[in-house]
Amino acid sequence: MLERFLKKQSEAEVRCGNASEDKPLEKPGCEHSSTDGVGDSGSDPSAGEPAPVENTGANSGSPAVDTQSSEVETSQQEYPWLEKSSCRTFVADLLGKKKGDLVSEERLQHGLVAFLLKHMHGDDVLAAYLEMRKGVRVTDQTNRVEEKTSGALKELVRTGTLTQEQAENINGLTFRAAQLDDRGKKLGGRLGTDAAVDKVFKAINKAFDHIFTALNGATPIKGRAL
Repeated sequence: MLERFLKKQSEAEVRCGNASEDKPLEKPGCEHSSTDGVGDSGSDPSAGEPAPVENTGANSGSPAVDTQSSEVETSQQEYPWLEKSSCRTFVADLLGKKKGDLVSEERLQHGLVAFLLKHMHGDDVLAAYLEMRKGVRVTDQTNRVEEKTSGALKELVRTGTLTQEQAENINGLTFRAAQLDDRGKKLGGRLGTDAAVDKVFKAINKAFDHIFTALNGATPIKGRAL
């Protein structure tokens, strides 16, 4: 499915030029449409608004278009599972989190990977990912959660469950969606100098907005090597 998004996006880029990695295309006339079984310890007791649409007048015969409604309608037609509340519930439950708990960037990415695998590739692929994740050997305790996530995706490629492109696109999309700070080239854990955490519901909502706009073609999906 991601390949289809990328194909549509590539065609749009030919017409409108390449977009930056983090910003939607803005040229006029070009619309585009962690857990390994252990939760984090400790707890702490969106997308931008659409541009206004100019009404052409009551006698023009051309009703105003509701951009926001059109965006939601497109998503519901093509991806009925792409709903913020269901994403929030799924990821929080997977990570063993409740409202007010903190989540790290690494674990947030893991939850997002699981969410996309379930809805884009099925429950069997999700189950395989979760099982493979348990057997990933960790070489760096600082990045153990991220290593398990990327390691499990590698195993899905090795066993032929996913293609290399599918796995790297999911890795890239969730890596960017999971960013909670301004260090966009890495994911922070729960502790240490590189820690990056936020309230779990707030973090999931922000991540969902990135995924929503990317899957609807408003921002580019760029793969990330495993």
